[in-house]
Amino acid sequence: MTFLSARIFHIRRNSVLSFTSALAKLQTGNNRQQYIQRLYLQPRCTLSNSTSSTDAIETTHSDFKTIENKMLSPSLNEIHPNQSNLEQDPAQSIAAFRRSIIASDYRNALIHFDRIKHTHSSVLALLTPFQLKWFMRAAMKNTPGSLSLSFAERCQRAADIFEIMLDNQAKHKGNIPDSAYFYMIEIYANQGDIDSLEILLESMRQKQIKTKTLETIGHLSKAYIRAAAHSEASIFSHESTGLAYFEKHLLIDKQSASPYHSIARAYAMNDDEDALVAVFESLQQSGRAVDSEALSILCRFFLDKGKHDIARVYLDQYISSYLPNTIKLGFQVTPLLMYYDAVISNELGDHNRALHTLSDMYNGTPYGHITASSQIGEHGAKRKTIPLGSKVESLAISEEIVAYARLAKTHKFIFKNALIKIAEGYVTAGDPKSVLILFSECVKMGYKLHIPAHRKVVLAFKNAGDIKGALAYIQHAKNLQTHLVFDTEIFYGLLVEAMVREGEDGKGVADVLDAIEFSQMPGTSRELMTARAKARSQVLLLKQKCNQ
Repeated sequence: MTFLSARIFHIRRNSVLSFTSALAKLQTGNNRQQYIQRLYLQPRCTLSNSTSSTDAIETTHSDFKTIENKMLSPSLNEIHPNQSNLEQDPAQSIAAFRRSIIASDYRNALIHFDRIKHTHSSVLALLTPFQLKWFMRAAMKNTPGSLSLSFAERCQRAADIFEIMLDNQAKHKGNIPDSAYFYMIEIYANQGDIDSLEILLESMRQKQIKTKTLETIGHLSKAYIRAAAHSEASIFSHESTGLAYFEKHLLIDKQSASPYHSIARAYAMNDDEDALVAVFESLQQSGRAVDSEALSILCRFFLDKGKHDIARVYLDQYISSYLPNTIKLGFQVTPLLMYYDAVISNELGDHNRALHTLSDMYNGTPYGHITASSQIGEHGAKRKTIPLGSKVESLAISEEIVAYARLAKTHKFIFKNALIKIAEGYVTAGDPKSVLILFSECVKMGYKLHIPAHRKVVLAFKNAGDIKGALAYIQHAKNLQTHLVFDTEIFYGLLVEAMVREGEDGKGVADVLDAIEFSQMPGTSRELMTARAKARSQVLLLKQKCNQ
């Protein structure tokens, strides 16, 4: 491997860390000692042959049985139980987030979990490790609204749930499910926390949980490469250890690109562009297929850095080269890659291609057809355009707006910022109805709108010449969120627009001035703002005359 040889040549050979030497670096603090004891000292129960080691759980706790019975009672089958009852009866809260988990509604599941954690923390002691496993899974899912958190925050939430598992384990005749341990392996690997990872693996070995899996080896290679980026000095060469695990992974998995995924993610998280590109080139030279996951990692990295042209080159190169034989090579273009294609096209100004891709995502058209038609220019000249940026013409058909918003909801990787960017086109075109439709979809998906989004709605009303509508929306938003503060410039813009359209004595001008006075903004002089707006409106009116 050219890539590996080049990387390892620059690493001190005498500093290579063995696979198990991280255990020698254990800290001696009380918290870590308690953590180690809880991991090691809890016995692993013997399971019957008919029960999965991952899913098995038994309990003799009478209180918990009572709650379980309540959870299954007909009176608790409503999809959205009354919130006041939830706060009074922890059994109903448990039932509520259990139903949410079953329905894959992770947003509500975590809302209910957090409510119990803060209002009925004692109930957490009644939860079995098996049930808590589902909450770990929910915490790791980045679903809209509930988990619009950074990856680090999601990892921390899952780790907190694992701590509760350890505390509860001694109170039940059951084990922490194997999947919970593997979630923690993933978390420690992404954090580059080698100490905690090695402690966890050793405890799993003592409990006879299989650790020598391909997935674990991949996480180990990722963990050591991630650790190499930590600021603290180390006498160990973590990167060489990570690459050694990578070599081991290659020897076991001789066909797929999976070993490359692990180190590619690690270098991407380390913001090491040269190493990431080297991994990708090494994958090309290996004879293994460059799959959609590897390409997604590369595209996301360059998108995050704003290098859309580079992402376009990689995406077009590999999609077109694999187009004739995607099935044979195992390359599958996922909705995520299609979304990246739309984002790249929009950022580079190719709005037709962006629209084409989004439309075909919604209609289920294979990506190969999208790429082929894009290359020969079949964008559809008569196709109506949805604004993916402020330069694109507005679309006034509400049904199509809702369709695109639902597309975003269906493909959960399309987040609020993408919808807000779509809304910017309607703001420029002065289409407040379309902006409100998109933002209402954001709210339905669980997003909370902050002041920048509200400003866009006001600006859409202003661009439409609807001063009364803009003022009504400002008051409506304040009634919903009393902490919202619309700054002076918002009102100044409305005042100028009213003067241009109605003259200095128009009703709209009086309405804006009344709203300014009602808002009681400190340091705002009605007289000074009026004089400033008059001067600005006269300039704009003069420009209009010159352009006629």
